[in-house]
Amino acid sequence: MDELFPLASPQAAVALIEVNSSEERFVLILRRAFHPADPWSGHLAFPGGRKDAKDSDLLATCLREVKEECGLALSPSDLVEKLPIAIAGRSHGKPLTVQPWKFQLREFPSLILEEKEIQSAFWVPYANFTRKESHVDFQVMPGLIRPAFLVENIPLWGFTYGVLCEHLGLKTGP
Repeated sequence: MDELFPLASPQAAVALIEVNSSEERFVLILRRAFHPADPWSGHLAFPGGRKDAKDSDLLATCLREVKEECGLALSPSDLVEKLPIAIAGRSHGKPLTVQPWKFQLREFPSLILEEKEIQSAFWVPYANFTRKESHVDFQVMPGLIRPAFLVENIPLWGFTYGVLCEHLGLKTGP
């Protein structure tokens, strides 16, 4: 981990949710709702969020956040693995240590998006993400160019991009 943002105890958790169909694997990506005070407003992300005092642990945080954001009641039996801890928010100067969890489902679940938090949801085929030509350098904000993957012309970048690249064994960036 870089010296500017040392690794601390995780304060948030996210879910990398896969569906394995007979022909392809998909991952759930959410588009955050637009809020003027939110630096990640409108960005693509995994479902998840910050730990609340009522959460017994980060897995409980993850399960609660997934249920709140997309109406999906994951079961601990859907859990496949605890992924490596990562840092989010570096480009905004607000680093947050996050614990990603990987879940696998056999079929596409019905989602009920919390409109105040989530604008839309996408099931992205891994095959699209693993194509080198699908990755671009994208100006995510004035003066900040980062590697990204476009989901319906919306850049998936930063923390979520890095976790997916690491999970799939891909070099980050084009």
